[in-house]
Amino acid sequence: MKKLNKIVSLCLIIVIVSTITPITTFASGETKVSVVSAGMQHSAAIKADKSLYTWGDNSFGQLGTGDTVNANQPVLVLKNAVSVSCGYDTTAAITSDGSLYMWGKNYYGIFGNGDVSNSLTPLKVAEKVSVVSVGNFHTAIIKTDGTLYMTGNNNYGQLGTGDTMAYT
Repeated sequence: MKKLNKIVSLCLIIVIVSTITPITTFASGETKVSVVSAGMQHSAAIKADKSLYTWGDNSFGQLGTGDTVNANQPVLVLKNAVSVSCGYDTTAAITSDGSLYMWGKNYYGIFGNGDVSNSLTPLKVAEKVSVVSVGNFHTAIIKTDGTLYMTGNNNYGQLGTGDTMAYT
């Protein structure tokens, strides 16, 4: 019976995998994509030329286009990007000079700039950043010296500060 269950499970996996049909987001012949991130209902990609594109839901400005109009195809937002992370309704990107830009909904101050105001366009919030990861309501930032900074909601201690206070 165990062997039969394994065979059935394997067949289901094969069927599921074989039915996934990839789509092409950028027109064929365009520059290849080097980095991608998916948020709650929006996405972002960096092409090999370091141009950052976003698309999808834009209810809180998470696309960085200066408005709240949804986009059903990629829109150029930033140049010189090397890393991108999409959160719930927030996007963060690091440029080649180590600058960290964030935009969209600033839940609990997840931008880490001491404010809770949303931004419809990329807002520079830090320098000398090497890694960023945006969660639903908090952000992890690693500076070029290896220092870890955590910002935003901390209801469950997800910032690792030993308390449950939010940090902006």
